[in-house]
Amino acid sequence: VVHGLAYHQNGSMVFWYKRPQFYGRHKLLVIKTFSELLPADNGDIFKNLSNKLAHNCTFPALEKLKLLRLTIFSFLIGKESISVDDLTLIEKKGITGIAPHYHLVNSHIYQNANETNSITFLGKEINLANVETALTFSTELLGVNPKAFKQVLMELNTIYLKWLKIIEISFIKNPIKKEYLKLLRYRRKLFFKF
Repeated sequence: VVHGLAYHQNGSMVFWYKRPQFYGRHKLLVIKTFSELLPADNGDIFKNLSNKLAHNCTFPALEKLKLLRLTIFSFLIGKESISVDDLTLIEKKGITGIAPHYHLVNSHIYQNANETNSITFLGKEINLANVETALTFSTELLGVNPKAFKQVLMELNTIYLKWLKIIEISFIKNPIKKEYLKLLRYRRKLFFKF
């Protein structure tokens, strides 16, 4: 999701983001939120999720990979949960796929939560304490094969140094920046030992 910080007229900074269904000046893409797609009774959420992706997405296997990336990224940055309201299916140029409905912002530091190695994903607590538990989530609940899982981890590891540089030059105030970097380094070490 396109987002950023801008100076307000009074000198304060304002966080803004553009929802993915808006593009161009006056165009609007068709979207369906996950809260519309998944049943309210919350039965077997992952079976329903798999069925809905297979039925509604152009390339379901790629969308499961995208969900895995989103989940691990959200965990690494300190987002506490991914709810059914955070995700949408969006159709663009005849291809239907997953997109975040809102921004992906760290909530861990601001909530001053205890250190935890889990994230709430569509209402279910997912343990991501190490590679093995993350792989279990990936294969058993999302249906992503182990080779693709390792590829996602390597992609995230590849961008890690660039990620640190972006955080260093960001507008985040120093005390919060230090906490953010500490959290990111701690969670990265759960997956990578170097």
